Amino acid sequence: MGGSHLPRQQPQPFPGHASSHEQSQSSLSSADSSGKSHRRLTRPELNVLLALLLAQLLMMAVTIKADAAWRKEQKDAAREGRAPRAPVDMQIVAAHFQLSTLNLMEGRWWTALLYSFRHNHELHLGLNMLMLLATASGLLAALGPRRFLGLYAAAAVGGGLAELAVWDYLRPLLTGQQPHPSRDTMIDQVNRMHEARKEGRELPINEQ
Repeated sequence: MGGSHLPRQQPQPFPGHASSHEQSQSSLSSADSSGKSHRRLTRPELNVLLALLLAQLLMMAVTIKADAAWRKEQKDAAREGRAPRAPVDMQIVAAHFQLSTLNLMEGRWWTALLYSFRHNHELHLGLNMLMLLATASGLLAALGPRRFLGLYAAAAVGGGLAELAVWDYLRPLLTGQQPHPSRDTMIDQVNRMHEARKEGRELPINEQ
């Protein structure tokens, strides 16, 4: 008498538990459908990111050129026994890409934004570009180009004005010390010469 062969049944998962393959597929689909963090940047978004990086690189090149011209002028002035004169490149950087109380008081309001594209040295530039690459992709995907640029501008202006308020007003008020000097020697030289000329005098060489 031959025994009956019953079909072998596959083990059923516990209720409420999906297989690992199903769970991984579900998590991937939910990640794709829940947000834009896993997608590639669109052409307009990529153009915004590249434009910001390029602007910082170009401003670094202008700053290096202005700094070299200033060093040359200092040597020439010392050799000729006269007070150094700020080169044109240096004056442009100081007047349009440096956030200072002087610039704002003279109506150059755009410096509250444009200062963010200028960096003191190559390491400063590299760290800023690294942070921009690390954060901008996700923000661009989530906000889109226009809102991202609005956030970028608001952060630059707000951060710059806050720092200016702390160093030029709050710190002197609390400590009785003089306003914080510019950490950029080249820009500080231009501002001091500009203030001296407004008072009708030239700075002696030893004050440069």
